[in-house]
Amino acid sequence: MKNLITLLIGLFVVFTSYSQNNLFVLHPLVGDTISQTEKIKFVLFPEINNEDFLNGTLTHSAEGYFLHYQMPGNAMNTKQISDSDINQYRINLGKLDEYYSNLSKNDSTKSKVKSLVEIKSEQEGKLNNDLINDETKNKIVKEAIMDARMKEDAEQLNQIRKGNDITGGGYIELFGKKKKKK
Repeated sequence: MKNLITLLIGLFVVFTSYSQNNLFVLHPLVGDTISQTEKIKFVLFPEINNEDFLNGTLTHSAEGYFLHYQMPGNAMNTKQISDSDINQYRINLGKLDEYYSNLSKNDSTKSKVKSLVEIKSEQEGKLNNDLINDETKNKIVKEAIMDARMKEDAEQLNQIRKGNDITGGGYIELFGKKKKKK
């Protein structure tokens, strides 16, 4: 009788450890047991209603992947999950894990770089002397003026094409008398 009990305990331990080895961890982010909160948060198994899923585990065997999940009222259900779905869930969880782990890190694209133009209330628009020389400053100023004139000319041309009459406040000088241009 002692040998039979020892044999049964040994078989129980072997079968328990064998079934434990079949557990499949989808991703370390969710662990071996997937809760309803994790299912909702990570959009897992959308074919199962969230209200019908309390928690579940994945197993892997020669037949494929199986989701064993507990429903309300302690009912258990099993659903086969395709290899492609498992791979997609793993990829998505990996991306989310990487995203959450990088939230605390500084963004290298938003590093503070000394600007070309120091904008201060008393020195607005003055170029930074440390970064550029006088020749480059002059070229920047000329290009800025030229760009402003080109934009103004383009706007005037656009107004003329629309049929709007552009009148200026200039004077025409004829025979030494100044007359206003109409």
